[in-house]
Amino acid sequence: TEVYFVSNKITKIDGLKSLTNLTTLELGSNRIRTIENIDTLECLKNLWLGRNKISKIQNIHMLSNLERLSLNSNRLLEITGIAELTKITELYIGHNGISEISGLETLVCFFLTDLCKLQDLRACTD
Repeated sequence: TEVYFVSNKITKIDGLKSLTNLTTLELGSNRIRTIENIDTLECLKNLWLGRNKISKIQNIHMLSNLERLSLNSNRLLEITGIAELTKITELYIGHNGISEISGLETLVCFFLTDLCKLQDLRACTD
């Protein structure tokens, strides 16, 4: 199931709790300030929240199947709250106020582990 609400005047993520089979949620170009009310979306693979007013990455740690996360063009100052997202393959965070590349350490480990599995490289395992 996919839901697209692009370029509207949505200020709050709400009314999605019953969409437990949702795989794609596109809420780009709205007026959302807080990531909330998505804890029941366990099947979600794609979350597009670009071009909103989000200042903090929060309430996404339970999205264990998330592969793509777009938070570009928001009001983020740091990269936090994504350490538990072990299936992330694409992360879009450009056009924010981030001044330091940090908070990605655990994701790098997951990427390297997956690369080793794909190429069967023994040198990557410590």
